[in-house]
Amino acid sequence: MIAKFISLLMVYDSPDGTLSVSWPVIIPSILFALVFIGIATRLVLQAMKDKPVTGHEGLLDEKGEAITSINSNGGSVFINGEIWKAVSEEEIARFSAI
Repeated sequence: MIAKFISLLMVYDSPDGTLSVSWPVIIPSILFALVFIGIATRLVLQAMKDKPVTGHEGLLDEKGEAITSINSNGGSVFINGEIWKAVSEEEIARFSAI
C-alpha cells in the first residue's frame, strides 16, 4: 500500500506533466485498495476459523449409519451421502446409527 502511494506521488509530481495524476484520483484509489484488502483479510481470517468440510476432519461429530459391522479391523459407514471406511475400538453392529 505504501509502495502504491509513493508510486502515485511520483507520477503526481511528474516534471513533464504528461503522466500526472491528480489528488482526486490518488485518494480514492488508495481508499479502494485499503477497503479491498481489509475485506479480503476479514474473509480469510473467518475462513480459517470455520470447521473443515472435507476429509476426515469434516466427518467428526457427523451422524451416519454403519453399512457393515465395524471393529478394530475396519468397516464401512454411510455419512452425508458418501460411503467411508471406519475403525472402532468397540464393536459396532451393522445398520447401527453412529
